[in-house]
Amino acid sequence: MTGRSDQQRAVPMSVESAGARIEDLLSERVSDSQPGCAIGICRRGELLWQRGFGLASVEHGVPIDPLRTVFDIGSTSKQFTAACVFLLAEQGAIELEHSIDRYLPELPSYAQSITIRHLIHHTSGLRDYIALLNLAGVRDQDYLSEAAALAMIARQPYLEFAPGSEFRYCNSGYFLLSLIVQRASGQSLAEFARQHVFEPLGMQQTRFLQFCWEVVPHRACAYAPLDEREFAVLMANWEQTGDGGVQTSVADLCRWDGNFYTGQVGGAKLIAQLHQCGVLSNGQVTDYGGGLVIEPYRGLPSVLHGGAWAGYRAELLRFPEQEIAFLVLCNRADLDPTDLAHAVADLILAPLLESPAEARLASGEYLADDAELEALCGVYWSEEQRLLRSLRLSEGVLYYGRDDGSEQPLRMLARLRAEFDDQPGQGGLRWEFGVDGSLELHIELSAEPPLRLCRMPAFSPSADQLASYCGHYVSTELDVQWTLIHDEGELRLQTSEEPPIALLPVFEQAFVGNGWLLRFPAVGAVIDSFMVDAGRASGIRFQAQS
Repeated sequence: MTGRSDQQRAVPMSVESAGARIEDLLSERVSDSQPGCAIGICRRGELLWQRGFGLASVEHGVPIDPLRTVFDIGSTSKQFTAACVFLLAEQGAIELEHSIDRYLPELPSYAQSITIRHLIHHTSGLRDYIALLNLAGVRDQDYLSEAAALAMIARQPYLEFAPGSEFRYCNSGYFLLSLIVQRASGQSLAEFARQHVFEPLGMQQTRFLQFCWEVVPHRACAYAPLDEREFAVLMANWEQTGDGGVQTSVADLCRWDGNFYTGQVGGAKLIAQLHQCGVLSNGQVTDYGGGLVIEPYRGLPSVLHGGAWAGYRAELLRFPEQEIAFLVLCNRADLDPTDLAHAVADLILAPLLESPAEARLASGEYLADDAELEALCGVYWSEEQRLLRSLRLSEGVLYYGRDDGSEQPLRMLARLRAEFDDQPGQGGLRWEFGVDGSLELHIELSAEPPLRLCRMPAFSPSADQLASYCGHYVSTELDVQWTLIHDEGELRLQTSEEPPIALLPVFEQAFVGNGWLLRFPAVGAVIDSFMVDAGRASGIRFQAQS
């Protein structure tokens, strides 16, 4: 609920006049014969503009209707889960500072208690259950019950960090919130949300999908591309809610957006709680509220949250001062809804937005030669964060690589200082050389904890070394067996999936494959185990079988 001046609320470009340009933008990415997306622009709950692009069902040739077609919005669902938790706390059924032990006795007794608030703000230290299940060989298309997901979380003997000390996005927390709602209220999250959020706001097309067999009227099928023309169905059969699970339409999301101004559900208190960011134990404020990311975009305050599940993609992007929101719901895995939402916002809000060129000019630029950039390339590792990053040079540009294979170009500000090219003026990277020739990379971004990574020496294992890693290994934390084999000069990992995964050496006693990092004991030690880091789940131990 906001009180803004007319000048602050002014939207520079007529939404209707921008319609043709938005359609041109989408026509470059979606054809009428492919899956696509629904886009809406709304203001205080009023849908100003909406269009459907592509097909809701490729099999039946059904086009996407932005007023009727329903999509799974993945993690964009988290704001609804947080709203239900806050409403339940307002009713006196729970307290946000309560330890989750009283609601979830199945979980281990960790050294430090986890509170409900820790779950809301991703500061619990729990491993991400989706990452764990993927490591265990469970895929989106496999059937997975609520009980099986809880059992995987309960198998984990350790936390990644002390609760409250760090921020790490974690789907386990929001899934557990759904169970807390159920056990404290006597209603499933789906029932509670329907009664207290969806029905009061007239969101008749919206629900939490509690069971994978439910029939959802007007739901789009989700797809992933096989090549430039062909698509495969990519639907999930998991029965967890909280971290995801909301099925909704552009029209209904617009009704939800309106509640941020009217407070019809929850009043001003709920709206404030959803926007209140988490605070770490050291006093640092994160950029994550109640299922909402609070961050500036090109000089304007914005509130957003994306979602990705199976072949669905979603983004809800709001500019509170302009009281305008951009909604993008997609049923194909290769579309980037966050990029699309920002592209549409760029058209509508152009005169109000700080131009990238201005931001770059303000931060300056350093013209480094290739030799200077080459000296910074390599693989970087943070033992504390269990974080692997890489830097490579291509055509005079330094690229920052993540363990999921994604890359971002960097722009040099000085010989040992840079920023992400698409995030000018929002902090960046700096390097420090040690007297011994070592190199540290410091990543310092606004609203994120600083990171320190060390460049690792290159590692080229011999054939004998590769053979020494081979064998069968078991993880009690995942309840799976993996096999390492030496084939055609490389180390390969055989899981329950086919074919084997090639493992590439990245630094001494460490290999990467499929987005996973495997770390073996130090050189000279007996190779009887290894540790796996998989982004949101790390330090998972595999023990050799004798």
